[in-house]
Amino acid sequence: MALRINTNIAALNAHRLLSESNNRLRVTVKRLPTGYLINRSRDHVAGLAIANKFRMEVRPLRSAQQNVPQAQSLLLVAKWGTQKIKTIIERLKELAVFTASSCH
Repeated sequence: MALRINTNIAALNAHRLLSESNNRLRVTVKRLPTGYLINRSRDHVAGLAIANKFRMEVRPLRSAQQNVPQAQSLLLVAKWGTQKIKTIIERLKELAVFTASSCH
């Protein structure tokens, strides 16, 4: 009695390719919510280090960008204050000139 094992090479190759495709799909679906191409060191070690460096550099710039409107408001208040002071000084000058001319 001879033992014979039948194998379907085409089916095995199709199964292997389907498994690889599923693995790639799983990785892509994990990347979608973050929007990043590299999420883990396993994806690309050097690329992840560079990406993290860029993320750290961008974070303070975002904070600065959020502070710009507050700085603009502060400058407007300062401008208004200096204009008010200028008006008061001009009025004091007028009063001083009027008082000096009235006394003589």
